[in-house]
Amino acid sequence: MDSINTDFWLGKFKSKEIFKNFMQENEKYYESEDTNSKISLSKFIESQGHKWVDHDFLESSFLDQEILVKSIDSIINNCEWIKETEEKAEVKDIKEYNVYVSANEGLFPNPISVYKEDFELIYLGTYVQ
Repeated sequence: MDSINTDFWLGKFKSKEIFKNFMQENEKYYESEDTNSKISLSKFIESQGHKWVDHDFLESSFLDQEILVKSIDSIINNCEWIKETEEKAEVKDIKEYNVYVSANEGLFPNPISVYKEDFELIYLGTYVQ
């Protein structure tokens, strides 16, 4: 079976509402998808330089940090990833986080970190399964 590599972000959002607003699909996208509209499917997708990607290949969650670590552990199911995530977070000076986002590698050819007034979402890199 082929492996699926995963791009991974950790972040700190001021509220669940801000996170939801950043990640949720924009209904106006579907109203104008037959036109040359500049509307993106979500603010996250737009932040990565795209108008549309299949949300089936994205996972994200807003949780208390301790619960989030357990959630990430169950998703990636790989002890090396947990260790690598902790090391990368330390190197990037991420002390607190309440959000993770993962996407199949290649969904975004040049994944980047996003820094805004109400949040930061830091790209940690690609994890190999």
